[in-house]
Amino acid sequence: MRPRVVTIPSAADDKAATLQAAVELETEPDNIRVKEVSGGQFRAQILNADADLDIEISPDWMSATIIGYAPQVGEGKPLSNNLITRILRDNGILFGIDEEACAELIKKVDASGKIEGIVIAKGKEPVPPKNAKLEPEGDLRYPVFPMMTICNKVAATEGVPGENIKSEEVAIPGAASQGKDLVIEAIEGVEISDDEISAIATTYGLAKIVAGRVSVEPLLDISENNMTLTTTLFLHDSQGEDITIERMQEVLKSLELVHGFDEEVFKQTRQTLLEESVKTNEEEDGEDQPVPSVEGVVLMRGEPEKDGDDARLELFYEKDGGAPKDENARVDLREFNSMRNVKTGQKLASYIPAQVGVPGKTLKGEPIPAKDGKETEFHAGENVNVSDDGTEFTSAIDGVIVFARNILSVTDVVEIKGNVDYSSGNVHIDKGSVNIQGSILSEFMVESPGTILVGEGIESAIVIAGGDVEVKRGIMMQDKGKITACGSVIAHFANNAIIETEGDVQIDNEISNCKIKAEGKVIALNGKGVIMGGTIQAGKGIEAHELGSAMGVKTQIIIDVSSPEHDNLVREKLATLEVISKIRRTIGNEPPKVILERTPLAKRKIMLELIKAQMGHLEKVQKIDQELEKMAQERKASAKAVVNVYKTIHPGVSITIAGVHMQTKKALGRCCLKYDLSTDEIRILPLAEETSEKTA
Repeated sequence: MRPRVVTIPSAADDKAATLQAAVELETEPDNIRVKEVSGGQFRAQILNADADLDIEISPDWMSATIIGYAPQVGEGKPLSNNLITRILRDNGILFGIDEEACAELIKKVDASGKIEGIVIAKGKEPVPPKNAKLEPEGDLRYPVFPMMTICNKVAATEGVPGENIKSEEVAIPGAASQGKDLVIEAIEGVEISDDEISAIATTYGLAKIVAGRVSVEPLLDISENNMTLTTTLFLHDSQGEDITIERMQEVLKSLELVHGFDEEVFKQTRQTLLEESVKTNEEEDGEDQPVPSVEGVVLMRGEPEKDGDDARLELFYEKDGGAPKDENARVDLREFNSMRNVKTGQKLASYIPAQVGVPGKTLKGEPIPAKDGKETEFHAGENVNVSDDGTEFTSAIDGVIVFARNILSVTDVVEIKGNVDYSSGNVHIDKGSVNIQGSILSEFMVESPGTILVGEGIESAIVIAGGDVEVKRGIMMQDKGKITACGSVIAHFANNAIIETEGDVQIDNEISNCKIKAEGKVIALNGKGVIMGGTIQAGKGIEAHELGSAMGVKTQIIIDVSSPEHDNLVREKLATLEVISKIRRTIGNEPPKVILERTPLAKRKIMLELIKAQMGHLEKVQKIDQELEKMAQERKASAKAVVNVYKTIHPGVSITIAGVHMQTKKALGRCCLKYDLSTDEIRILPLAEETSEKTA
């Protein structure tokens, strides 16, 4: 801003002071008024001056700011747009003059307002080049559907030079004047548009963009056997459109998944999401807020095949001292407080023929064949009459039912009033059943071709029954004793017991540290229903409330019962390996050629026979191994027995089904463990709803 008053320190007279002041104030002499202050010193002042501005210019000449103002003097011009432009030009400012700032400046001057700090001119910053980038379409925290655009490519741009307020060019920073291009790389679940600008989803999932690579993490998990589909559900997709049943079904149909969609599960899950969304909206909004979603939703279930039940006998009997059961009521062997006494002419059983299997259906609508039940011949044994059509069995005498190896008999009963001890001695009967009102004490033996009923308990004794063994109280063994039954074994509890049975083992309260091998089921569902410690092996499944213990007691659960043919082959293999071992101890382990070369000529004939014998035995072992492997594969293919646990499986329980092993590493709640032939592994599944009544 030009000065309007100046002091002339020394001048000869008024005229000389005026001429000197005109130069310094840049005006005409007649526009100057001087006044001598003291001898030879003058004060000079402009008479007429236009309004003026004090301007601060940034060092880089990219902005100019008003920091002061001087009003017009005398006949000088007031501030106007033209005057401002002239003042700025006089200061070298030729570019970027802000007309709105000029108008504001004039307005404030007229109103005697504050004008300092008004930016009157700005340069144009240079624009650096921009690399191409991928811009998401929507909120990718939410899922995309097939055919939805995930992102679009924003093209690279050239850099643009700037211009300062002196109207000089400002160079683009850096060496490059053009941004780098980008090629979209499609990974899983993505395809690129024909113009190579957009990434399009091909599946339902969560999209990700990382360094030009676009992928979709699928949210549809289809089981290997095509029987279940598990997903994660959201309220809406990445572009805010609601996820509906129709949209989900359209996606599934594109995957040829057409059977088993659970609309009720979808609706319930959506309701849960709506409630969660309301809670989220009540909190602070923002991208850091969790996105409402529900994982692990089983949205589709196939229909498993249902193999037909094998033919069976449905047994009926009269409770001891009570009225006969209704003929339509099935016998519950867990009712061990009742002895299976029957009267002459009483109906014992009905034959239920094999049932036809019901085919299943996969998620793709493919049929799953089911096996029809096997027909089985049941025979009437001693003292049992059968109807002409072979479906009704009745008793010919008063006695006790014995059902074993598909033969239904009624036998006489040998009554033992007290214990089996030194007063009675060991009990061996060739015919009928035994009813022991007391206990079977340690080191004694009871053997019967029929059923053995025990009113109290069994200690470390040997018990062999051609039918069932029923114990009102418990089985308590210590290192000795064993129960062998062709039927089932039923007791209130079992501790350190050794039990082998062709039927079921049904223990009410606790199976503790026992060694059990049952061709049927092992069941512990009444009372505590705990299986803890020992080795429990069953051919048709195991059911219990708890397996193992919180203390980590070693518990082995095995679903697989070897057939007699399998056991015979194993014994034959062991015997053959022993023969091979003896031969090798005689001839050594070298190759036959080496053995013969070191053998004296006189003994080579005998040595050659031994070598041939060894080779024959090795070939035999190889054939046995092949047969055992074939049996193992057949067992796996038909392995449908399961382990049902209604409360808890504790950590450390070892489980083997069809030769496949697993060990629980953490506690598992109510579940079903089942062998999956397609994956050759044990699967942990939710317990079927129809089994829930057993926990009541």
